[in-house]
Amino acid sequence: MKSQLTIYAALLLFILTFTQFNVITFAIDLTDDNSYKISHNKRQSAQSDLFKVVVNCNTYAVKNNCSKIKDAFITAGREISKVLTLNPEEPIYVYVIYKKLDRIKTLARTTPGILMPLISEDKKTRLYPQALVKQFPLEYHSKYTKYDIVSKVNTDINWWFKGDGQIKPNQYDLVLVALHELINGLGFKSSWTSKAESYSYEATGLTPIWYYYDYHWSYKFAGFFETIFDRSIYFLSKNTKAKSYYYVSKLNSTKPFTRTRELIASKEWVNAKYILEEATTINSIVFEPLKHTEVKGPIYLETSLKPFVEGVNIINLSQIYKNSADFLMTYPFIKGYTLESIVKNGKYKSPIGPKTIAILESMGYSTPKHPYPTLPSFVFSYKYLNNDPYVGSSDYYWLN
Repeated sequence: MKSQLTIYAALLLFILTFTQFNVITFAIDLTDDNSYKISHNKRQSAQSDLFKVVVNCNTYAVKNNCSKIKDAFITAGREISKVLTLNPEEPIYVYVIYKKLDRIKTLARTTPGILMPLISEDKKTRLYPQALVKQFPLEYHSKYTKYDIVSKVNTDINWWFKGDGQIKPNQYDLVLVALHELINGLGFKSSWTSKAESYSYEATGLTPIWYYYDYHWSYKFAGFFETIFDRSIYFLSKNTKAKSYYYVSKLNSTKPFTRTRELIASKEWVNAKYILEEATTINSIVFEPLKHTEVKGPIYLETSLKPFVEGVNIINLSQIYKNSADFLMTYPFIKGYTLESIVKNGKYKSPIGPKTIAILESMGYSTPKHPYPTLPSFVFSYKYLNNDPYVGSSDYYWLN
C-alpha cells in the first residue's frame, strides 16, 4: 500500500506542477476492509431524518405552503431511508426553491448539487452525484458543496398537502413528486442531454456531459463523461446492443472542441444523432442492473416521447411500469391520488419499487440486502471554469 501511495503522491506532485487543476485527490479502495463492513453495520439504527431540508420561498409564493413543502420533502426522505442504508455521519442536504418555473407544465426540476469524476471498478471515469460519494468511505475526496440536492418546485401547480382533505382530480400530491425528485437527485440521472444545442429549437443529437479546464490561460478539452447511472445503460438497435460508454468513447476520439458549433459540425455528430434516435424510439434503451441485485433482466427506460424532452426521456422508467410497484419513477406524474392511496390500493411494500432499488444498488447505494457495494478506488476533479449561466445549476459545466 505504501508503494501505491508513493506513486499517487508523485503523480499528484507532477500534475500540480505542470497544470492548474484545482483538486486532484485519491481514495483507497476499501472494498475488502473489515472496518468498512463494521461501519455499515452501525447504519441500520440511524436512518431517521437523514435528509435535511431548507426551503426558499420567493415573495410571490404562498407563505404557509413553505412549511408544508418542507414536511413533504422530509417525509419523502424518510421513505428513501427505509430502503437505502445511508451514512448517518453524512446527512443529505436538500435545497428546495419554491418559485414559478419557466414552463407551466413543469411540476419540479431537480439536479444533484454537484457531480464528481471518480474511477469505477472497471477503470472508467464517470460522474458520481455528491449524495452518493458521501456514502463511500473515501479517505480523500473533492470538496463538497453546501447542498447535495437542489430542487425547484413550481408555484403554478395545484398542489395537495397532507391535511388538506380529500385530494381533487386536478391536484398532485407533493410527497409523491418530492420522492421522485429526491431519487433523481441521488443520481437517477443520465448525462445524455440535448444541452449542446439551444432549447429554442428541436435537438438534432444528444451528447454526454463534457468538461474543459484552464491551462495557462487557454481552454483545454477534458473529455466527455457519462454518469454512474449510465454505466448500466445499453442502446439497442436492430442488429447491435452497445453500452453507453462505447458512444462516449466515440465522441472522446474526436479532436478537442472549444465551441459547441464545432462539435455539431464534426463528423462524430453522427453518433449524437444515433443516440437521439434511440432516446425517442420505444423500448430502445435499457438499464441492466448489476448481478448482485434482486432484479434480473433489463429495465426499460422512457423513450416513447418524440421529440426528445429534456428531463424526461431516458431519466424515467418506461410507461409500461405505470401500474406496477415502480410507478413512482414513470412519466407523467399521477394526479388525483395521494402516494399513500396508490401504495395501499396496489398492495405495494413501498412506494419505491424493486426496479428502482436495483438501479440505486447498481449505482453504489447500500441496502439491507446488499450492504457492501463495489467502491470506486480513485477520485479527482478538474478546475472547472466559466459555468454557463444558461444551464442554471452547479452540476453541469459546458463549453460556451
